[in-house]
Amino acid sequence: MLDYIAPHFSELSGNTDFWGGKTRLGEYELKGFVVGMFVSFLATLIIEFPFYLLALKQKMRGWNLLRPFIFVNLTTNLIMFIIYFLIVSFGAKWK
Repeated sequence: MLDYIAPHFSELSGNTDFWGGKTRLGEYELKGFVVGMFVSFLATLIIEFPFYLLALKQKMRGWNLLRPFIFVNLTTNLIMFIIYFLIVSFGAKWK
C-alpha cells in the first residue's frame, strides 16, 4: 500500500519523485513525503480494520479491541517512516 498511496499523494503535494532516486541533491521536498506517508497510514487503518474486527470481535470488545490495533499500526508505520525519512532527508528541504 505504501508503494501506491504515499507516492500518489506526495505527487499531489508537488513532490513528483517520492523515493528521491531521480531528484537532485537539495531539491527533494519533504512536505510531499510527509503528506504521502500520513495518508498511507490513514488508508492502512481504514483498509485493515474490518479484517481485524472480523477476526477478533468475538474475543474482545471496546477499547481493548482498538488499542492493540492502533498501537501496532502506529508502531510499524512509524518505523517505516523513520527508515524512509533517513534515506531521503539528507538531500531534502522542507517546502
